[in-house]
Amino acid sequence: MIKKFLFTAAFFIIGCGVFGTDAFAEESHFGYTVRGGSLTVFVTDGGKSDYRLSMDGGQSYFNVIMPFTFPSLPDGTYQLRVMYGDGELSEVKPAVIGKSPIAPGNEIFTAVSGYAEETLGGGRIGVRIKNFDKDKNYLISLDGCKSWKPASGEKTEIRGLTSGEYRVDVRCVEEPSLASRSIDVAVPVKKLSGSTALRVPLIKQLPELPTGCEVTSLAMAINHYGIKISKTVLADVFLEKGEYRAADYRKVFVGDPREVNAYGCYADVIKKCADKFLSTIPTRSFDVVNVTGCTPRALYAYTDMGYPVIVWASNKMAPTFQGPSWTDSDTGKTITWTGNEHCVLLTGYDMKRKYVYLNDPLYGIVSFKMEDFETRFYELEQQAIVIAETTEK
Repeated sequence: MIKKFLFTAAFFIIGCGVFGTDAFAEESHFGYTVRGGSLTVFVTDGGKSDYRLSMDGGQSYFNVIMPFTFPSLPDGTYQLRVMYGDGELSEVKPAVIGKSPIAPGNEIFTAVSGYAEETLGGGRIGVRIKNFDKDKNYLISLDGCKSWKPASGEKTEIRGLTSGEYRVDVRCVEEPSLASRSIDVAVPVKKLSGSTALRVPLIKQLPELPTGCEVTSLAMAINHYGIKISKTVLADVFLEKGEYRAADYRKVFVGDPREVNAYGCYADVIKKCADKFLSTIPTRSFDVVNVTGCTPRALYAYTDMGYPVIVWASNKMAPTFQGPSWTDSDTGKTITWTGNEHCVLLTGYDMKRKYVYLNDPLYGIVSFKMEDFETRFYELEQQAIVIAETTEK
C-alpha cells in the first residue's frame, strides 16, 4: 500500500515539472512535522528551491518545492531523505505515521536520523530523547531489543555501523514501563559512482577444490591486499569442516572441498575462516564484515569504495532449486541444501549497461546481467562478506 502511494505521488509531482534555483547542502537542513496522517517536509534555507525528496531512504526520488505537505499517508515508517540542488544528500530521517502502542504518559519521545556512510562501517545513527530526564538513565537498542547500549545523554550518536536497516528502541533503566515506540531507520551507502571495475587476482578452484568456490573466493579477496595465501592452505588449515550429509552448512563446510561430492558452506563459516587466517598476520589489521542482508546497491557501493565482495549466488546465474536434506548429527535438525549454490567475488558493476563483473572461481573473469545476479543473490539469502584493512598494528 505504501509503495503504491509513493509511486502515485512521485508520478504526480514529476508531472508538474517543479523547478527553481539551486539549493546547497552546506547552507540547508531539512526537517518534518507529523499531524495525524499529514506529513510536512521543510528545508531551513529560507527560500523555495529545487529539491528532490525520497521517502524510501534514497532508492527513488521526485521533484518538490519545499515546504511540501502530504495531506494523508497510510500508517508506517517513511525514510525521508533530501537531495539538494548541488547533488549532495542529507541524512535519513524516519517519520512515523500512526498511533504509538505505548500507554499515554509512558512514551519516551525520540528523534532519530541515519547518516550515509563514506567508508565501510562509517555509518552513524543519532538518537535524541525529546523528554529527557537528567535524573534517569536510558538504554538504546538498534536490533529490535536484542541488545542494549547506554545512552550518553539527551543526544547519543552511535558510530561504526555498516549500511542497512536498524530498529531503534529506547527504554528507561529506573522505570521499565517508560519506553519509546520502535522506529525503523536506514543507514544508506554513499551515492553510487555508476560503474566500477576492480582488478583482483583471479584464482581458479579447479582442479584441487572441485567444491571449494567459497574458500577460493575468500582467497581472491585476501590476495587483493597483496597477501599471498593459497586456496588450499585456507581450505586445509583454516576452514572448519563437518561430516558429509551430517552437518549444518551454516556452521561448518559440509564435506571436504577437495571432494567432488561435498556441498559447501554459508557466510558465517567463511567469516570465521577469514578471521582465523588474518589473525596470524602480526603487522596488519583487518575487519571481516558479514554484510548478509544488505541490498544489491550496498554491494555495488562497497566496490566503489575499493572492496571486492564475496557473494553467494548460483552457478552461471541459473535458477536454484531445493536440494537434498539430511539430519544434523549435533542438533537433530533437518538440513536442506539449496541446489546450484555458488560463491563468487563481485569486483564491479555498470549501472548504465546493467551488468555486474565477477571473479568466478569456476569460469574466470565474467559478467552477468545485473537483474539475474540480484535474483540469485536474494535466493541465497543476501549473503555477502567484505574484508577491509583498518590501521596497521
